[in-house]
Amino acid sequence: MLNGTIEFGNIASISLSGNMALLGNKGGIITLLNKDGIKIHSVSYIKRQTKQQGYNHSFLCL
Repeated sequence: MLNGTIEFGNIASISLSGNMALLGNKGGIITLLNKDGIKIHSVSYIKRQTKQQGYNHSFLCL
């Protein structure tokens, strides 16, 4: 789990080194939670996308 705050209108970039968080090679779901643990947004990715090194996912929270 990653912790921190993203203020309204700002952008955060999180790079995964493989030491703290890993994404599965078969696809999965990345979920953004608020401070109360309520899901704000999520994106899914598929196996084909895991072969693209440096692939980016974006969250847009309104």
